[in-house]
Amino acid sequence: MGDADIEMSGVEPSPPILPYGVLYPPPLPDKLSNGQHPDWARHAYHFGARDDLWGEGFETRMFNFSDPTRNGKFSADDWDVQYMLGPANQWVSWDPITTKWGLQVLEKAGFINLEVDVRNAFADPKGRFFDKRPSGWRDDPIHPIFRKDMWRNITDLEYDTLRPAFLLASALLDDPTTLCLFHALLNTSDHITFQDPNFKTCRKLQVPTTLTEAEQLSTFHKICDMRQWTSFQWEDTAKMAAIPAFGKTGALKVFASGPQVPTVMLLKITTDNSLSHTYRSKISMSRVYCEALMQYQSKDETSEYQDFFNGILAKAGVPTSRKPSGLSKNLESAHLRTTVLFAGILLHEFAHAFCFAYFAIPDLDLPTEPWVGDSRDGEFGWAMERHVFGAVAHGSNFTDPRRGDPEQLMRVSLYAPFGIHFTEKPHQWATPGDASKRYLVKGSKKDFESPCVYYPLAQQQIYNYFSTKMWTEDVPRYGLDAVQYTKISQWAVSEMPGPNPSDPSHLNTLR
Repeated sequence: MGDADIEMSGVEPSPPILPYGVLYPPPLPDKLSNGQHPDWARHAYHFGARDDLWGEGFETRMFNFSDPTRNGKFSADDWDVQYMLGPANQWVSWDPITTKWGLQVLEKAGFINLEVDVRNAFADPKGRFFDKRPSGWRDDPIHPIFRKDMWRNITDLEYDTLRPAFLLASALLDDPTTLCLFHALLNTSDHITFQDPNFKTCRKLQVPTTLTEAEQLSTFHKICDMRQWTSFQWEDTAKMAAIPAFGKTGALKVFASGPQVPTVMLLKITTDNSLSHTYRSKISMSRVYCEALMQYQSKDETSEYQDFFNGILAKAGVPTSRKPSGLSKNLESAHLRTTVLFAGILLHEFAHAFCFAYFAIPDLDLPTEPWVGDSRDGEFGWAMERHVFGAVAHGSNFTDPRRGDPEQLMRVSLYAPFGIHFTEKPHQWATPGDASKRYLVKGSKKDFESPCVYYPLAQQQIYNYFSTKMWTEDVPRYGLDAVQYTKISQWAVSEMPGPNPSDPSHLNTLR
């Protein structure tokens, strides 16, 4: 077994209960037998686990692949393995969380499927600002910006089916803390300007912690005014997969006649001089969100949703010995994950549209969005996600390097059969000056020398977003702190930078 020669030492589970009742992770050693640190992208595959005696976590031992009985034992005294660690298929690339812990362990621990009482699920959430809305906008808890007339190509049935996601996004947008971020973008006199070697003048927001009631109301009206300046539409899956993107916001363009006439962005038509050099926009969403949620809604009449879950492990080449037991049995868990992901992308893409409408770009060579906080990326959609959720989330997924299928990757990411993971810094090791996200030189040395850290999102927390308690007790008391993704440090997975300081992704290792 070569590089899997690892010495184990007993690790007792810690007494405190982990958040949301998740189990403690399988104990793994800090060092290989040769004294070096393990790379769990290679070594986790050689370990198996079983439930510990306390019901709080797992016991771990190495798995003997040479055992003719296929039980992985080195001796008759070895206990039977219940769960396999590591990637479910070594020939397929998995996200860091699944690569280390394995699907079976993640499911057992409470990160994939969870049997809970869902009678209070889909309680209509309302944000803390809802009761302060002008009376004309209090007829429906869905925010004016997410209402049906904002969509170009959505049916009544689709809109009704997606209502839980629109309600969740509305409650998060209708929060005084969220309004602070939009107010900071509008308040241009407080913008900080700075220089970066790869860009012209950059602008950074100073986000206040609170607003006056007048500022909150003014910001709400500015958001509602976006009904004039943007719209939503479903986009073909193949087109979005080719980008690739789950959502895309772009300034509307005018195409003049003649092949030699350049395309120009469509300026907003307004009498407000402060809004010169701002633009109308169009928000395109991957139709996969709608597809997944509609299929779930009709699961009792058709088998499409069930078929996806029945077939995805086969497409990933997962052997029976590594399959999670409940992946295709508990469809409610995945449905709620897709709902949360869709609510998140609604906020993300609307943040981009808001930038087009209110963040002036007098010179098209200037960065089109501001920086927020200490992040190197000038990506206002990610800034919105970090502001609301504390991090950026993705559906855990796999890619097959032998059979590239962008549409399948998109479906796996948005149907989210394998759970959700999150990180504060997507593409932390991106090269400064990257055109699409505008990464700064400042801070790149620190980012390149630091690990990229990922966390799995507990399924119980996802259920909580749709509970009555969340919106009648927790959010009124704790604000957005109640909805921010909970980092369970014991389950964190780190990509350690490789030896080349200018290319940390090369020869990186997993811890």
